[in-house]
Amino acid sequence: MKHHAELAAAAERALLGACIVSEQAYRDAAEILDADDLRNPMHGDLWHALTAAWQSNDERVDPITLAARCPHIAPEAIMALLADTPSTSNARRYAEQVADYALRSRIIERSHEAAQAAETAATALDALSRARELLRDVRTPTGPSVADMDVHEFLELDIPPYDWLVPGFLERGDRLLITGGEGSGKSVWARQTAVQVAAGVHPWKPSAIVPARNAAIIDLENSPRQVSRALKKLREAAGDRIAPGRLRIAIQPAGINLTQRADRRWLMERCKVNATELLVIGPVYRLMSGVAARGDSGQEDMTRQVTAAIDEVRAELGITVIMEAHAPHASGVSGHRDLRPANSSVWMRWPEFGIGLRHDTANLWHVEHWRGKRDGDRQFPERIARGAGPWPWTPMMPSDFRIPPMQSAA
Repeated sequence: MKHHAELAAAAERALLGACIVSEQAYRDAAEILDADDLRNPMHGDLWHALTAAWQSNDERVDPITLAARCPHIAPEAIMALLADTPSTSNARRYAEQVADYALRSRIIERSHEAAQAAETAATALDALSRARELLRDVRTPTGPSVADMDVHEFLELDIPPYDWLVPGFLERGDRLLITGGEGSGKSVWARQTAVQVAAGVHPWKPSAIVPARNAAIIDLENSPRQVSRALKKLREAAGDRIAPGRLRIAIQPAGINLTQRADRRWLMERCKVNATELLVIGPVYRLMSGVAARGDSGQEDMTRQVTAAIDEVRAELGITVIMEAHAPHASGVSGHRDLRPANSSVWMRWPEFGIGLRHDTANLWHVEHWRGKRDGDRQFPERIARGAGPWPWTPMMPSDFRIPPMQSAA
């Protein structure tokens, strides 16, 4: 680092000397850095003065006029910078060296803070989160800000309206959270959706054929025997439409803990190896352990770690996620059950779509949205019927539902 510091100090002096005598040198350097990237405070003050001087149309810039803008800096010190400038034509290269050292210095400063957090944080995971925040906040020298894209330019970009996984239902990267009481059938519906997506059957209109996708079910609650019995019935409904490798199954009845690095790596590896496009995983309380899994204190922070782990997989692999969560028990005189996810409020804000199943009459269940849809154009069943067709659940769609044509970023 000493070598880089010496180079940066020499480059700062050469840069300032070049920018005093050449407006083009200043313009080139200003595209790369600003005053905060100069490590010598006096040099930072001179850069501010240079910026003001070159942006003024009523004076020439030289050591004397610059000294008038910086009365606390001796004119001789400014004149000395000219002697330390080998060439004005290399100003961009000098600026790059200064910016490189500024970035190195910020990384080292944040690394010291991260090391301190590793010593004092309550857990190693807290220390890791703090280290990530520190490095994420490191400012990269980029020079003056450039205005963001104009709305007309943005709308002229070739961005497809949707990148459909299942047209009209799920886009790549969507998060759908299904809630309901015990025995409401939310697990069955989630599994059924995975099987239909792998079979190329549209979940909202099973008579419609759509492109098949790679799906994976990671069951964190049921035994292999229970999952096997359920999947046999679903495979029968799908017939011979599920190609080998389209639907992968992992059974972890003891659950996993996505607040731990080993289990986060395991989930990422499973999704990569399986080339997963749709992940059905849950229930959510089996994604963590300890007090948060029981709904006790600490659940908010641990739930945020779980959602961050799922989002990391989504961001890296572009997968769509369907999860299930339990709804709280009924309370109050009415006995009405709230369909919002139990325990942490984090689940309320996290998904694109949050729906709950409420028993209506006989074999009919209402589909209620406990979270406002982030995309209001998507349509969901108003009710679903149990045992009304070849599949365990049959959706009852609005009369105006139409499957849109496939449009993909690919």
